[in-house]
Amino acid sequence: MHGIDLSGLTNKSPREVASSFGSSPFPAWLFGSSLLYKGIFTPKALVLEGTLGDSVKFAKALAAQRPTKTSCLAFGATSLLGGWIIYDGDILNGAGFTAVWSTLYLLVNGSSSIKSVLRGRISPLALSTLALGNAGVYGLQFVYPSGSSTSSSPAQQLTT
Repeated sequence: MHGIDLSGLTNKSPREVASSFGSSPFPAWLFGSSLLYKGIFTPKALVLEGTLGDSVKFAKALAAQRPTKTSCLAFGATSLLGGWIIYDGDILNGAGFTAVWSTLYLLVNGSSSIKSVLRGRISPLALSTLALGNAGVYGLQFVYPSGSSTSSSPAQQLTT
């Protein structure tokens, strides 16, 4: 149950496809490894020296460096950990963990990733798209679990 069943993908409903992705660690590992790659190989921020007006240029240069190296490394590690939790067999908690951290990534870096497209940088938008996909797929798996050993999710237990 660690892999993604792609056989007969066209014959499945969107809910069944999301469920197969939500019970697999591979989407989390893809997002986490992409973030770690970006965090490790991101160039350092520009250092501008000169007059007082350069502080505005420096602030704009730092804003263009979103997501930051620290953000990439922290969120990448948590995404890999969430994938490992799913791989270890705790699909429900791993899905919830990964969905929450992917949503937090979007809150921290989502708007700057859209602005980065105007600057000609596509990778922040691609990372935010992966985070949105993980938040949706794993959030759906957490709220509406399928094939898990528990009868209902923690979110469903709160409403009953």
